[in-house]
Formats: sequence, structure tokens, C-alpha cells
Amino acid sequence: MVDLGHNQLTALPESLDRLSELTFLYVSNNRLTTLPGALRAASNLVYLNATDNRITEAPEWIGELSRLKELRLYNNALSELPESVGLLTGLIELHVMNNQLDKLPDTVVQLTALRKLDLQGNRLTSLPNSIGGLSALTDLNLRYNRLWSLPNGLAV
Repeated sequence: MVDLGHNQLTALPESLDRLSELTFLYVSNNRLTTLPGALRAASNLVYLNATDNRITEAPEWIGELSRLKELRLYNNALSELPESVGLLTGLIELHVMNNQLDKLPDTVVQLTALRKLDLQGNRLTSLPNSIGGLSALTDLNLRYNRLWSLPNGLAV
């Protein structure tokens, strides 16, 4: 476990790639603008919390963190999620509220273990038609977006 939260960090060291057994990383409430590529080596990471930073994009390699169960990236400046997020098939919670997301990747439907999806406070105008396929989903927060309609499959 590494807890670096509530500091003034603007970057994380590349030496994080030596922490291959890391399962829990908390870097909330710093001044980070990116997640370092060194985190790719954290193949045992189960929990990643990088909330309340200044992160503008979630890296494509995030899909390589195949053991991730909970991903918290809220209160950042994300404009999109990478397609690779769909590779996180064991993900149970995805929290991306209060960002600048205007759409979700279609691959989000591959998150079949997902129970909580918090999308509050983004710029979403639509949802993927296949979002109703998230059969394990019990909590979906869509407050404060720009939705005009919902996909028919959402209630199935």
C-alpha cells in the first residue's frame, strides 16, 4: 500500500515501476496532471485513487491493470476515457464524477462485474446503447449531465 494523498505533488516518480506487488495506491488531492507510465508495472493493483487532481487524460495503458477492482478518478479534468477501460473486466466500481466527459467508450459494456458507475457532473449527452448489458450494475449516477434521452436497453 502507498498513500501519498493530500500533498502538493505534481508528479509521481518513475521508480514506482519497482513496486510490482503494489495493490493499493492513493494519490488523491495533489496537483498531478498525469498518471506515470511506471504504474503499468503495478500488475497487482486492485485499488487506484487519483481523485482531486488535475489529470486531463486517463492513459490507454490503464487497461493493462487487469486486477483493478476500484478506479477513482473523480474531480479531475478528464475529457474522455480510453477504449482500453473495457479490458478492466474485474472492475467493480468506477468513479469518474465531476470531470468533462462528453461520451463513454463503447467498450464500457465489457465491464460485466461493474456494480457502481458514478458519472455525475460531466458533459454526457448520450450513453452507449449497450449500457443496459451491464447486468451486475446496481448503482448508476447520471446527475448533472446533458442527457436528452436514455438508451432503451438501460431498463432491461
